[in-house]
Amino acid sequence: MDKETVWQSIWQKVENDGQSSLNKYERIWLNVDGLIGDVNGGGLISFFYNHGADNYKETIEDLETIGAESAITLVNNIGSMFPDGVPPVNIEERNEIIDSWEHDELNEFFENLDEQFYAIMDDLENKLEPVIAEAIKLADE
Repeated sequence: MDKETVWQSIWQKVENDGQSSLNKYERIWLNVDGLIGDVNGGGLISFFYNHGADNYKETIEDLETIGAESAITLVNNIGSMFPDGVPPVNIEERNEIIDSWEHDELNEFFENLDEQFYAIMDDLENKLEPVIAEAIKLADE
């Protein structure tokens, strides 16, 4: 199967049976690619106010699996701002908390995190490539 077909099958699995139906490689691909997409679409904070952070814990685990320690640090910089240091799984609860923050005071902080994330983006994508290759290989079996 080609990359796009496998990617669509991953989304179909998630839609039908949830993320727990994915194998290790599919889950890493889904979560890390989702993080990259959120950051590209609106900065690191967008990971939190979109559905990406629904799987915050799993995304951190997946970043750890691929050795993306710098990305973990950056994601945790915002994650630790939530009560108990962990964002709620529920998007509405997360957004309510995010809306309560003083964004004028945090804009520079968020921009700094974004710049740091963009600086490691190529490395993160390179770490993801073998995972994608393995997911495609397993889909062909």
